[in-house]
Amino acid sequence: LGCILPYKVCFVGISPADLEQFGLTIEDITDSDELPDVAVVFALAKLMEEKGLRKALTYHSFNKNAVHFQNTATEIFERTNIDTDVLRIDGKMTSSERDGQLEQLKIALRSTILANCRVLPAGFNLPS
Repeated sequence: LGCILPYKVCFVGISPADLEQFGLTIEDITDSDELPDVAVVFALAKLMEEKGLRKALTYHSFNKNAVHFQNTATEIFERTNIDTDVLRIDGKMTSSERDGQLEQLKIALRSTILANCRVLPAGFNLPS
C-alpha cells in the first residue's frame, strides 16, 4: 500500500510592511545575527495565514536546530501576538512524550507548528 501526497513549494518574501503588521521594524531585527531564523518564522506565519492553514510541520536535521526553531518562533509569536503554538518532537523523547506532542497537534484548536527532528517521515499519517 502506498500513498502519494500532493505538495507545493511556496516562496514567501517578508517586506518591511509585513513586519509593521506585527508591530516591528526592520531595525528591530537587523541588529540580530538571527535574521534568517526570524525571516523563516515570519514567512511560515505569513504562509499559514494566507493559505488558511492551522497546522504545519517543520523538518530539522539536528535536535538543536528544532529546539532553536521552537524557541525563536515561540518568542516571536508571543512578542507579536501571533496566535500560534509551537510544539517539538525529536528522537531523544520517550515514545510517550512523542505521542503526547502528536496528540496535542491532533486536537489543537489554535494554529500549531510542530518542529520535527528525524522522527516523522514525510507523508506520515495522523488520523483525526
